[in-house]
Amino acid sequence: MKHSAVPKINILPAFKGHIVHRDLLQSQGTLEFATSRYVLCQEDGILFVVEDADFSFYLAVRRGVLILRRQEALLNLNLNDLPSPVDQVMLRVVWSLDTLQVTCGLTYKVINQPWTRTQPAAPPKSLLKWAREQNLLKIIEYSSAEEFRAKVYTCLRSVQEKIDETGAVRQFWDFSYDGNRIVSRIPKKEADVHGAVACILSDQMFISNIEVIPEYQTGVGNLDFMFLGHVKGEGSVRLCAEFKNAHSKDIFNGFTTQLPLYMRNSGAEYGAYCVLSYKGDWFHEPAETIEGQEAAFRSITLGSEDPVLRKIRVFAFDLSKPRPASQSSKPESGDQVSYDLNS
Repeated sequence: MKHSAVPKINILPAFKGHIVHRDLLQSQGTLEFATSRYVLCQEDGILFVVEDADFSFYLAVRRGVLILRRQEALLNLNLNDLPSPVDQVMLRVVWSLDTLQVTCGLTYKVINQPWTRTQPAAPPKSLLKWAREQNLLKIIEYSSAEEFRAKVYTCLRSVQEKIDETGAVRQFWDFSYDGNRIVSRIPKKEADVHGAVACILSDQMFISNIEVIPEYQTGVGNLDFMFLGHVKGEGSVRLCAEFKNAHSKDIFNGFTTQLPLYMRNSGAEYGAYCVLSYKGDWFHEPAETIEGQEAAFRSITLGSEDPVLRKIRVFAFDLSKPRPASQSSKPESGDQVSYDLNS
């Protein structure tokens, strides 16, 4: 199988910046989206492709058949074989180092679920390096609001990577000492982590020509971060970001009510809801795992009639006890990204 010598990552424009390059550059992950079977069957095309000289990973539709391929491993799902009354479907693409799976169904029922075991395969370091370099290219203005959205999401996506690389988890905790002995560790209040986040994002946002405004006044409360960029032919565009501790009693209300209200009042089309999870050896709340909370957010989004919720992406950051140096790299979380192609 001959691959492109030039690295490339292309994502269907219909995802409108919700999915970013780094989502596809994991050895494991999940991409879930709602769509119309009728629309998919009418047009052939690539939903995403990640490729260089030594690696190929793509999802495409050809003549009504959904094709998932990584290296030589191939999965086909014939959408024309689904029961005729079914049009709106949920598609879930799941991959790990040595498996591929496609799940097709309704919100309450799996219709088809082909999967295959593969030779171990992950994006090569050369492709990861190329993608990282692309993210650091200077930008003056954006071609669309979706391109701006994708850039902000890419920067937010990098926060966990930066924390893991540098072992900088401690800046998100308050420590109490008795002499040189630590007697307690308490997660910082949400407002107290904004400075640390701003420092992690500052260089990327600067090179991307994105203005970062903390504690932005919306008229109905202070938004944690407003991101401003310039779109060619449109002028200034905005994206709202709100940070919330995973153990907060308002964790879901912040997503369903608070952030959408900020977006409406500030004229921002897109948003980011950033969940700070401290659960681990140092802290035992909430009862749910990160994965459990992410599943709850997806369920809320898919069951809601509020179009604003479909324009918010949830980011979960693991700020639990750092691992020893010999285990400093946390395993990939296998982020689950959900989107409604009908919105």
